[in-house]
Amino acid sequence: MQGLLGKKVRVYRNLHTGNFSIQHKGRVIAHLPSITLTAVTFTVQPAGRAKVLATKQKQVHAYVNGTVAPDAPAPTARASYNPYKAGTFTTTDGQPVTAAHTAVLTQGAVFFN
Repeated sequence: MQGLLGKKVRVYRNLHTGNFSIQHKGRVIAHLPSITLTAVTFTVQPAGRAKVLATKQKQVHAYVNGTVAPDAPAPTARASYNPYKAGTFTTTDGQPVTAAHTAVLTQGAVFFN
């Protein structure tokens, strides 16, 4: 993790391992059980979502983007993504989430503030 601090990355949940896959400049550089990001944006690739809806097969098309930061206290709001329910990441009450100051990805979940 030390070598990742300050790097701009995009992160997705790896369904095979249960960890998070960390991409930097288009390449997977790490698989971690948790990571903290700042200056966060949540993105969903529309074409990828359309393919999932059409084929009913999972494929990576949703990411949490940001700069790797040292561990922070866990934020309380939770975001999730389900391509069958919405085209964006959403809060537990269904509100869209597109950006956050900080996000902590841990135990297969995304917490933000």
